[in-house]
Amino acid sequence: MRDDRGVDGGSGALPQEPQPPSAIGGSRITAGYLVHRLRGKSSNRRLSDDVRDRVVKRHQERYADFGPTLACEKLAEDGLELSPDTLTALLKARGLWQRKRRRGRHRKRRERRACLGSLVQMDGSHHDWFERRSGQCVLMVMIDDATNQTYARLYPAESTEAAFDVFGRWVKRQGLPRALYVDRHSIYRDEDHPEKPTQFGRAMKELSVELIQAHSPQAKGRVERRHAVFQDRLVKELRLRDVSSMEQANAFLEGVFLEELNRRYAVKARDGQNLHPGG
Repeated sequence: MRDDRGVDGGSGALPQEPQPPSAIGGSRITAGYLVHRLRGKSSNRRLSDDVRDRVVKRHQERYADFGPTLACEKLAEDGLELSPDTLTALLKARGLWQRKRRRGRHRKRRERRACLGSLVQMDGSHHDWFERRSGQCVLMVMIDDATNQTYARLYPAESTEAAFDVFGRWVKRQGLPRALYVDRHSIYRDEDHPEKPTQFGRAMKELSVELIQAHSPQAKGRVERRHAVFQDRLVKELRLRDVSSMEQANAFLEGVFLEELNRRYAVKARDGQNLHPGG
């Protein structure tokens, strides 16, 4: 006997015919789960074993102490393109990944000036720029506070002559800034007679450029962070090109490095007004 639902009384439900898996786009439904049809297959973008071996070999030969981003840029120049994440995973898998030191405690950054030319930071960076291939020298760095536009040049020492020269080169390119942010080096401050301006200070006063002296490295964080970029990227570029003299390095800075640096790191000012005279 069957009830109104088509079920035999006391005999339970009728058996169901098995249904084929449903297809949705590139996937299918199996046993209640959504399974991609490419599961278990190698990605078309996966590097071949030969390419992986070449990447590791080249990295260890030339770029072992490079960060993953810079290393990938250089590997791409060698015809070996991959992402920093892929490179990191590949090195980890072969036990070759070296974790970098953690950065120090984060400090809140001062808001940028709004206009190009409102404030320029200037400072000397002391470092072994040639990794003992040549003598010591200092990189004088200038960076616009609003845009990160940067100029730099190597000198034998951080001196009044070097400060005047790099400042003059900036002015030829950009014009006079409204203010110049420096540290408390003797070039800019006479500790024995702080009320009396130095030779550089007098020149800035005559040019109507306000000279602001920072009280700590953290106060001039923008130029300090640019030092870190130079000490990483410039040192490695000079090594790869076997540059071992200040003259060669300055030619490379002027002809190649600074243009690429500004293309990569410069930002747009909040206010489009250029405060350099004639800007």
